[in-house]
Amino acid sequence: MKRVWAYYRVSTKSQVLQHDITLQRKACLEYVSNLQNCIIEREIEELAVSGYSKTIEKREGLNRILLGAKQKEFDVLLVFMLDRIGRKKEEMEFFFDTFKAAEVEIWSVIDGKFSGFSNDEMKYFDQSSKEVEKTSQRVKKRFAQLKEEGSFTGGSAPYGYKLVKVNGISELVINPTEADVVNKIFNLACINQFGSCKITQVLNNQKIKTRHGKQWIYTTITRILRNPVYIGFPAFNKYSNLNGRHKRSEWKPQPKNEKLIIVDEKIFSETQKLMDKRIPHNNYSGVTPKEEFLLNDLCFCGYCGKKLKSEINRGRPKSLNRNNIDAKIYRRYVCDYSKNHHILHNQRDFGAEKHEELVISSLQKLIESNNIIIDNTNLIRDKGFITEKIDKLKEELKLMYSLYFMMKNAKELSKINKVENDIHDLNIELFHLDNRLCNLLSKEQSFNFLKYELINWNKRFEECNIIEKWVMIERIVEKVILEKEGYTIITKDYIKSPANFRVVK
Repeated sequence: MKRVWAYYRVSTKSQVLQHDITLQRKACLEYVSNLQNCIIEREIEELAVSGYSKTIEKREGLNRILLGAKQKEFDVLLVFMLDRIGRKKEEMEFFFDTFKAAEVEIWSVIDGKFSGFSNDEMKYFDQSSKEVEKTSQRVKKRFAQLKEEGSFTGGSAPYGYKLVKVNGISELVINPTEADVVNKIFNLACINQFGSCKITQVLNNQKIKTRHGKQWIYTTITRILRNPVYIGFPAFNKYSNLNGRHKRSEWKPQPKNEKLIIVDEKIFSETQKLMDKRIPHNNYSGVTPKEEFLLNDLCFCGYCGKKLKSEINRGRPKSLNRNNIDAKIYRRYVCDYSKNHHILHNQRDFGAEKHEELVISSLQKLIESNNIIIDNTNLIRDKGFITEKIDKLKEELKLMYSLYFMMKNAKELSKINKVENDIHDLNIELFHLDNRLCNLLSKEQSFNFLKYELINWNKRFEECNIIEKWVMIERIVEKVILEKEGYTIITKDYIKSPANFRVVK
């Protein structure tokens, strides 16, 4: 009896609402019901996930399927069409090679049984990716033409405006209430010379809410201050899927629209000059934070509890006695939340070098004292509990699938919808339990490494590169809470003593 896993995917939210997943599911279940010596054991779905722009590594459902294939949990993967798995030839070649090595078959309701990555399959995925690219280019070109003509092509209206229908076409018009706030923002920036963070704090302190009734954040203020729509020039080409936000020099303005002017052009121009002066020279070092920060992803703010962001900045180059001095590089752990709520924070950024030295010194002293007690009893208990629950769910799913096909054959259509919903809920619960089990297995691996590393931790740490050092710290530390007065280190839950300890500066 061949064990079958079914996989369904839709690329957009509109396809979710149009019940495209339901159509794929019904087709796959119908396909299995007409086969002998096959039993469906599991269904995995991914909603609003692109098979072209999103890589395999970032797709949870597909990663679970790959793991299941390697562990021989099933014999056949069933999809509605092969392009539901993905559309990029290179990724699909890797995917199918993995399945071939695991001796797992791939079947498609529409395309039939997949025999291997032959020339026909290569042509299939080549054609599929080319069609996606062609469609994308056609849509982008048409949107660019509409924007150059001054048409509004969708999305929400910028703050200060609202959308109205004119002859069936959406157009921007000024929202008087929001326009007053926009002018206030520009006056604070130009006349008071406040930065985005200070303006955010002023608005929040005065209980002025955003369009959606929420508090302001500094990045929204920055976007408003930089947007030329407020002097009548809506701009496009601000973003791309691949590169993110474009430089302002790459923005493309639409024809001037006098009806959209909210801010005086002189005030807007002066604001841009003030903001340009504050831009640090060569702001980003080009090195990813994880390669530069020993406590990246581990630091939290002691005032609001938010995770701290790792930032690298450069100051402006200076000259002393006509000799140029290189710009100083600053590495900091920064609370983004504090930029909007400064009143709650005694300190919003923390020097990385200083705090890394303090935390590492504390860990080294702790390990030298031989006071660390590690115990994986709870880890083993939780793993056993989750594994047992997964096994029970799998058995329950088998019974539900048997019941489903019995009802289908007996044409008991009035009851079958409830069984379908129950099966769907069980599959979702099973997927979440799988993720929890993976996290526990990862913790267990960290525990086993730590048990070995503790014997000579300090010496090993000194000999490691920065990435290996980060991993060694992460095996001990759950989080580091930073405050002006000191810091608290909270250890992993398999470290029984100390569970946490505070150090006052």
